[in-house]
Amino acid sequence: MQKFLKYFFSRYVIPFIVCACVLTYFGSQQHPVHDVQIENDYRDEIDSYGWLSKLNKIHGFILGSSSLRYGLSATTLAKNDEVWVNLSMDARDPAVFYQLLKKYAPEKKPSIVIVSLDPWIYSKSYYKYRNPAMLLDLTPEETMQYMKVNNAVLFSKTKYFLKYQLGLVQTMNTAPPEIPQKLKVPADMGSVKLKQTAVNFNNVDNDIFELTNYGWSDLQFSYLRKIKEYCVANNIDLVFVVPPKRNDFIVVMKEKYKDVHDQWWQKLYASVGGSKIVGHYSDLANYDQKSSFCEAYHLSAKGQEIYSKYLQQQLDSTRTITATTDIF
Repeated sequence: MQKFLKYFFSRYVIPFIVCACVLTYFGSQQHPVHDVQIENDYRDEIDSYGWLSKLNKIHGFILGSSSLRYGLSATTLAKNDEVWVNLSMDARDPAVFYQLLKKYAPEKKPSIVIVSLDPWIYSKSYYKYRNPAMLLDLTPEETMQYMKVNNAVLFSKTKYFLKYQLGLVQTMNTAPPEIPQKLKVPADMGSVKLKQTAVNFNNVDNDIFELTNYGWSDLQFSYLRKIKEYCVANNIDLVFVVPPKRNDFIVVMKEKYKDVHDQWWQKLYASVGGSKIVGHYSDLANYDQKSSFCEAYHLSAKGQEIYSKYLQQQLDSTRTITATTDIF
């Protein structure tokens, strides 16, 4: 019996403990997130705009998350014979904004790029909606908090550490050759209209930042800098845009999360201070809220039309990102 137990422990228990220790150690550590990793893991998102090849000349790129996907009509925003394309998507972040810009701008040579600014996207809590590879950026303390949301986080982080940090990306996830996509050009150049009835009027005070659990994502701010550097190097006019929010949401943000917005603004200023910016949360404050918004932060089809015309005018009168918070 003693021999059996010795054999069992040496053959199964000890290797299991060693593996568990390795998993816990690498899974809890914070690791760099590199461009090659983002390109690889977001390849489907990045390559899904094959329809751009059918457009001869593009004046402007719209890079944002759902607030601009539903909030801006590319065709309404355009003046005269301009062509705008909306490359926004639900839960998208600056890391992918940059990859899209880097992939499509060299060929299409846009004159202007607008980038949306929704502060909660810059909290690490937003990683819940992104590719699991982004979890590498979590510190040990943040990883433990994240286990309450997804108890497989240690395994995910260890997998991505081995895959990318040890140089195994080429053998483990070799990208297939690009196949020319014959996609149809969307009716509104990538913009989408929301038509549902306005909701969420009694539930707008949730903590969407969760800074006590995760903190800010310096990674996302670094990608804002990369976007600015790319645009400067390629003589592209860059304008950051604060999408409008519903009045009840604004009240809560001012009352409960003003300090959070001040923190976010200072990080924005440190990253891209001096850049052009347009828009405030309150840009549609004087319009009927139920008909202009579907949710606290998503515009309806009517709101999209109003805001697209408004932004078209505002792009000619931008302000500058200074150290003074100016978002509400």
